[in-house]
Amino acid sequence: MKIKRVKLDRMRNEGWFNFFTEFKTFVEATTPEVLDIEVLFFVFMNFYMQADEALEITHKSGFTALMVENDALRDNAWRAISETVHTAVRHYDPIKRAAAERLVTLTDHYGNVADKPYNEETAAISNFLQDV
Repeated sequence: MKIKRVKLDRMRNEGWFNFFTEFKTFVEATTPEVLDIEVLFFVFMNFYMQADEALEITHKSGFTALMVENDALRDNAWRAISETVHTAVRHYDPIKRAAAERLVTLTDHYGNVADKPYNEETAAISNFLQDV
């Protein structure tokens, strides 16, 4: 059996934590005794609980509510721009239709920006505005 290497340093916090949660679930289902890792699993669980607590503190940041609220406004603005551009490709005025067709290429290139993580969304919108 070959074990595939997992690059934890490339994961975001939630992905990293989810990976270790699945590992914890597996060990608990199999039992540490059967796997002969009782001591190591005890040490792992201490670190796991610390990580869980740290992530919980991060999620309860004072800026979180404001960030979520502003992100929702930004998401709606992006969706409105994208939908307007896609609708304008059927405009009766050929000049507006041609302009919309050029913009559709860009909005399609960047995809559904609103579903990206905050930092990726910011970068995508900045790049979109530079390309326009």
